[in-house]
Amino acid sequence: MSVPENVRQKLALAIPGTPVEIAELLSKYVKELQEAGAASTVPNQQALIPVLAADMKRKAGGTGSDAEWQHAAKQQIEGNQTTALTTSDDRYTGIEGGAKFDEIHELVHICSAKGGESTQHNFKLQFNEGAINYFSELVAPKLGASVAGRYATETDLVKKLVKLIGNPDASKKLFASTFQGKIDDFFLAVGVAYRKLGDKQPDGKNKGPGDKAYTTDQAAGTEFQSKVKNWSEGWLKARLPTLP
Repeated sequence: MSVPENVRQKLALAIPGTPVEIAELLSKYVKELQEAGAASTVPNQQALIPVLAADMKRKAGGTGSDAEWQHAAKQQIEGNQTTALTTSDDRYTGIEGGAKFDEIHELVHICSAKGGESTQHNFKLQFNEGAINYFSELVAPKLGASVAGRYATETDLVKKLVKLIGNPDASKKLFASTFQGKIDDFFLAVGVAYRKLGDKQPDGKNKGPGDKAYTTDQAAGTEFQSKVKNWSEGWLKARLPTLP
């Protein structure tokens, strides 16, 4: 079993309780990935092209010529001004001199699933990026890295969902959603917390008739889950607490 597979297997069974415990656990496994050589650098953007081309060919089952994949990779790298890649072989490749935080963010992705393509990733990319960044911000100080501002909107929304759930369950529920695919449980916790507010929104304003009409915790949770799935930022922000 490879190191990334072993890390994911352990995380699938883990039950950390507090943000501190989660930070300790994830930093331990990110360090394991680093020590196993899961992260590396190349001199410049052009050097990323063969890395992406090889990954594209691998995903296609080895079909197509190397020249075709090099061309496709070149277009994608240059078109998106790519500075780092996480590939399906559980590797992160960045350009020399890049922020260490970006490496940590991508290795947390690899902790969640092969190539970072987890159940939560497939549920909603923006929500997953916010969650991965939430955990990366916990891990970075443990590994001596500065936190860099990444996925600001997505991370802000995830932090507000976590704040709505409240301690002690919030970070644990997000951990289970991100690393164990328990997305329904996370949004059920969101729904429970929202209903506990009674007739008031988190900001103290009165809920509208529709919000008051939720009759079960699952109904409230399903509504939030649907809005995150559709990335309805305005709807969500009106029903989530503010951050300090």
